[in-house]
Amino acid sequence: MDTKNTIKINIMASCKGGTGKSLFARNLFSWYRDKGYNTLILDCDEDSQTTSRYFPDECISIDSTQYNFSDLIIDQGVRLVEENPTGKNAIVVDMKAGQTKNMLEWFKDIDVDFLKEEYNIELIGFGVLTSQPDATTSLEPWVKYLAERIKFFYVLNEKEGTQFNEFYNNKQFIKSRKLTQQLTIPALDTKYMQEVEKYNIIPCDLITNEQMKGFKVEGNSEINQGIMFKMRLRNFFNKIRTEINLIQGELLPV
Repeated sequence: MDTKNTIKINIMASCKGGTGKSLFARNLFSWYRDKGYNTLILDCDEDSQTTSRYFPDECISIDSTQYNFSDLIIDQGVRLVEENPTGKNAIVVDMKAGQTKNMLEWFKDIDVDFLKEEYNIELIGFGVLTSQPDATTSLEPWVKYLAERIKFFYVLNEKEGTQFNEFYNNKQFIKSRKLTQQLTIPALDTKYMQEVEKYNIIPCDLITNEQMKGFKVEGNSEINQGIMFKMRLRNFFNKIRTEINLIQGELLPV
């Protein structure tokens, strides 16, 4: 197998809504794209379609109520490799909250070694959680079935606090944390995050100083027109990008 042609399928895992799955998925997609990767982002939440709003021209929506929606994820990976066999390929999958049972049943049928050896497809899981205890407990089934089968990273979203006591004291997680690395999403003031969500602001809008100076949103509130708004958002996105860079060696083919 030519490892340079391996496609990485990155799946956001969590049973609980509001943990930051979509936020991290958007940042990871932008990170891959800025690396020059031929990247797809799949929105598997047919109700909110949050990710589709941010990337209307690049996002593929998959109805998670279809019986075979998980198969369609792999099919997209095979198609991407066939279309770009000598290039750099990646897929980011933004899962719908509440799909844990269906996804794990699907994972039980997957031979991850076969996918990697025959189709150059490698699955990567991201367990995204907040400091709320139920965010940890809702992630337990994912950890139980996947942490030892595929690369699996924890993403700790600090929006509701920095004390992840349930996560650090949970016996299931203590074992799996030895196998993986933890990333952090820093807290961002609620009023700024509301502007991000309202106007579909994406990380690549604010990378350079020139982009930041010229950046405007459709609205004209006191918040989103100020230089401090732009600076805080850029710092926020850059911190997430720095976290992703910590595992660059796992996300990119050798």
